[in-house]
Amino acid sequence: EGEEIRTGHIYVAPPDHHMLVKRGHVLIRKGPKENRTRPAADPLFRSAAVAYGPRVVGMVLTGTLDDGTAGLLAVKRCGGVAAVQNPDDAAWPDMPRHAMRKVTVDYCLPLDALSTLVARLSREPAGPRVPIPQEIELEAHIAEQEMIAMIEENSDNTVSGKPSMLTCPDCGGALMEVEDGPLLRFRCHVGHAYSPASLVEAQGEAFEQAL
Repeated sequence: EGEEIRTGHIYVAPPDHHMLVKRGHVLIRKGPKENRTRPAADPLFRSAAVAYGPRVVGMVLTGTLDDGTAGLLAVKRCGGVAAVQNPDDAAWPDMPRHAMRKVTVDYCLPLDALSTLVARLSREPAGPRVPIPQEIELEAHIAEQEMIAMIEENSDNTVSGKPSMLTCPDCGGALMEVEDGPLLRFRCHVGHAYSPASLVEAQGEAFEQAL
């Protein structure tokens, strides 16, 4: 928490905590889960996009379901670069394949070529800064807060969306449908967030537990 970001260092999130980026340092927070996961890729990508805009290179590697797609879209909308591992090169191709369906990626490369790409891009000038969309800033703010802060948050600062007929598998609250360009996502008032695929899986597990 609060550690300075230094050149040439790799930072790994601790278990059961989101790792977020602010200008010059990292935040470690136990905010609401996204896609049933903490740490999750989406809040990390979103926070980096808000803090550094076109200096960010978002990268989605092998994995199941679709965590990382919404965050990669935020990176692109804030002027950053989007890259994915070639699905044919991935042990579990779901995450990079889903990202490619919803985000106009700049690079799709095998794993052994991605490190060279990052090294090259880190030495090149960034693109022009673009205005940060308000909804991305707000969602980045949600991940920075502890659960009690989310519950007490002023209703004027919640993510806009239309009510759905579904409830949150984590807390039982009502879910809102959030339209994020080509993506449909769901978020409750506490801050738990789901893609359609992760919500289907979570609802299925809740149904089995009830039985």
